[in-house]
Amino acid sequence: MKKSHKLKLTPEYSFSMIGISSHENDYRLSWALNKALNIELRKTDNYDVITKKSPVKQSFSKYTYVDETSQLDYILIANSCENGYLMEEYKNLDYVFLISQDFTQEEKQKYLQLVKSAGVIHLATFVDIESLKSKYKLIF
Repeated sequence: MKKSHKLKLTPEYSFSMIGISSHENDYRLSWALNKALNIELRKTDNYDVITKKSPVKQSFSKYTYVDETSQLDYILIANSCENGYLMEEYKNLDYVFLISQDFTQEEKQKYLQLVKSAGVIHLATFVDIESLKSKYKLIF
């Protein structure tokens, strides 16, 4: 008799996510974040998602920057495309801004203030990744 074993992988989400509401285009928002955070977000290939629930490819606009000094990755992704939402629970958010570090409460407040200082942002808030049903879409 042949035994089979199921391997269940639980991905680790070792980054922080800021949800952003802004009526600006992605390139305008990335420019404003670049100035506010002193980073250099650049347009990269779109972030494509295909799921069992939605077999149609979803393609989200994406900007990235890797800070060699601090070893932080910054990723700005549009939350919506013509085929749906990246974070379905947060349809009111226009963008998700991922930073490759899990921050303390004090650091979160500092980053929120910097992000909000970009001027083109109506709302910015940290999102608890573990509580998201659609977090599986954030595996890079």
